[in-house]
Amino acid sequence: MLPFLARTVARRTHLGPTHPRWASVVALINREFHEDIDVAAARAQQALGEIWKHSLDQVLTAPELSQLLEFYTRVPGVGT
Repeated sequence: MLPFLARTVARRTHLGPTHPRWASVVALINREFHEDIDVAAARAQQALGEIWKHSLDQVLTAPELSQLLEFYTRVPGVGT
């Protein structure tokens, strides 16, 4: 996606990969892109968390939920 965005900028500004400032343009696009995506991803993750919480509250008993949480805290890379 970033190369596409950079090429779009290049067409409008006559800036291309051989231009001395090309790397700084790509870095700027990368930073702004990730700032936007990170906020959107955090919101989506929070919304999904709420959906799961509500759904699990409807079908799991307290002991079952405790077992599930214990399982996921022991899985490498999950919950960290």
